[in-house]
Amino acid sequence: MIKRRVKQILEHKKRQGVDRKHKDGILDADAQKVYAPTSDHEDDEVEKFYEDLDHSIAKVPKKDILIVQGDWNAKVGPDAFLQWAGTAGRFGHGTTNERRLRLLEFAKSHSLTLANTLHPHKRSQTITWHAPNGEVHNQIDYILAPQRYKPSINKAITRRYPGADIGSDHDLVLATFKLKLNSKRKAKSPRLHFDLIKLKGPNISETFRAQIGGKFAALTLIDNDVDTMANSLKEVLVSTSEEVLGRKLRTIQPWVTNEVLDLCDKRRELRKRKFGSNVAWGAR
Repeated sequence: MIKRRVKQILEHKKRQGVDRKHKDGILDADAQKVYAPTSDHEDDEVEKFYEDLDHSIAKVPKKDILIVQGDWNAKVGPDAFLQWAGTAGRFGHGTTNERRLRLLEFAKSHSLTLANTLHPHKRSQTITWHAPNGEVHNQIDYILAPQRYKPSINKAITRRYPGADIGSDHDLVLATFKLKLNSKRKAKSPRLHFDLIKLKGPNISETFRAQIGGKFAALTLIDNDVDTMANSLKEVLVSTSEEVLGRKLRTIQPWVTNEVLDLCDKRRELRKRKFGSNVAWGAR
């Protein structure tokens, strides 16, 4: 699982932390955790936050799956879908506020989508924040994922655990991805083509047989396992073939032979005799 692949935790600013998580093997993922300034902060602070985040994302390899998640302190409602289709889904909660514009611009610039606005859910599964007075409830926490992986996002919902008393006014937001990956193909070693025609000559055949026998006889005196013996035999065959036979030069066969070209000329001449030179070719 990706949570077992945490390599480092970087703290950039007071309200922005970054978790860099990697999954070794075919696929690497980079998950960054953010905490955006609230509405009490000046616009300059908000811009500085997004600039720092842009610089952090610029260091992420293009082949990695980028996930940016956390408290964005911005509301993106269903009304944002028409203008920001692809970046925002149809199923955000509430009415879009002023801070949403900067969030949507950031997401679009990095080809990200707000995962927990893509699918319809119950109200309790979309709200992520509760005011201390218990009267105001909003969706301000989002998981941003690459747009190209949008079909792989099964669901992104809010989960509440009543028994987990952590003193937070935010609920946990979860997203599940189902990725279909192509297997990593191993590079094939080039095939060796030896000039086997030379073995038809009696002298070359005797030389080849004698050298193979002499080299392999020495291997039988060493107590090795089956795999080691097999590899040694392969090396003997390849090295002896290189020395005695040499490589076979690859000849490129023409896609049209001279015989075919001659037949085409004869066919063209016969058509002239039958139809005359004024008849268009291909007419019947």
